[in-house]
Amino acid sequence: MTTISKTPLTQSVPPAKRLYLPDGESIASIHGLIAALQKMTQSSYAGYSRGNRNRFVAWVQATFNDPELAGRLSNTTTKEELLVELQESLARSAYREIQWLYHLLPKAWKVIVYNLLNKAGKKPAGQKRREPAEEHVLLSELSRMKEEFFRLQDSIKSTRKSQEACRLKEKGELEKIKSYEAKRKQKAGKLRRLAQEEHLFREKKQRLWRGEAAVKKAKASLAQKQAFLAGKEGRLRLLAQRHEKAKEAIRKEKFSIRADEHRLESRIEAAAGEEQQRKGRVAKERARQKQQERRLKKREQSLKHKEVALQGAQEVLLRKESALAHREAELREKQAKLAEEQRALILARRVFRSYNGGKGGKKI
Repeated sequence: MTTISKTPLTQSVPPAKRLYLPDGESIASIHGLIAALQKMTQSSYAGYSRGNRNRFVAWVQATFNDPELAGRLSNTTTKEELLVELQESLARSAYREIQWLYHLLPKAWKVIVYNLLNKAGKKPAGQKRREPAEEHVLLSELSRMKEEFFRLQDSIKSTRKSQEACRLKEKGELEKIKSYEAKRKQKAGKLRRLAQEEHLFREKKQRLWRGEAAVKKAKASLAQKQAFLAGKEGRLRLLAQRHEKAKEAIRKEKFSIRADEHRLESRIEAAAGEEQQRKGRVAKERARQKQQERRLKKREQSLKHKEVALQGAQEVLLRKESALAHREAELREKQAKLAEEQRALILARRVFRSYNGGKGGKKI
């Protein structure tokens, strides 16, 4: 199984691996990405971060092959969090690279570099802290200083080889001595160049100190964030306590509600008993009313029968009255006829009497 080596975060990548933005700007390193993010607005940043896919995070993961860094960057949600994580990771990588460069130095050079670092580490009085905008310049100086260090190391090796060759040539002929003198002159020139490079190295160490100051500033911002997180944790604990108090109040309220429910159930049971008694009384009253209704119905039926009989008797009486009236009419007619007959008889008697009286006859 082959392992893919990580690309240092302080180095630039070749053009094939660069990230090209829509405006034509190309990003070749973490320094360039930080500078581009600082200039980028929030709306343009949102175009590179859609959902769970962030184009910058994907480019860092594919280019520098650092799963831990990619995981930390994936957990960020805003541009500010991404910037802070990139700056902190870049500072850690620069610090590790400084340690690695110091480890590669020869033993004689380590003391000089250590003294230079101690001298550069002392902050002069009244010196202001570096702004985060200088971080890109400092880290680029670190990269150039690393290249100068490798060149210096190669020159030291070549000088040692030339010294060894000169030592061997001293045992030989005069021509070798002359050639040694010529090489010695070359070595003197190299030593002068080395002195110049040492001076440049000291200046670069000062720039490194500035980078360390930027790292300290990043650490201070990290401490501020940790303090902010601690304050958040305190607020969360306070909210948890309030939540517990609310739970206790809810539990008491539930207990009182259950007691009220028990009292209400007892009242409902008592009301149900009273309702049963009332229903019993109502049922008895309804039975009594039904009995009275049956009696009334019987009375009404008997009254109806009596009314029917009375109507029949009235009809018989009316028939009898009509028959009696008819008989009375007949009787009146007969009486009228009889009265007429009597008047006629009286008239006849009068006529007869008058007739008999005029002739001297007997009275009948």
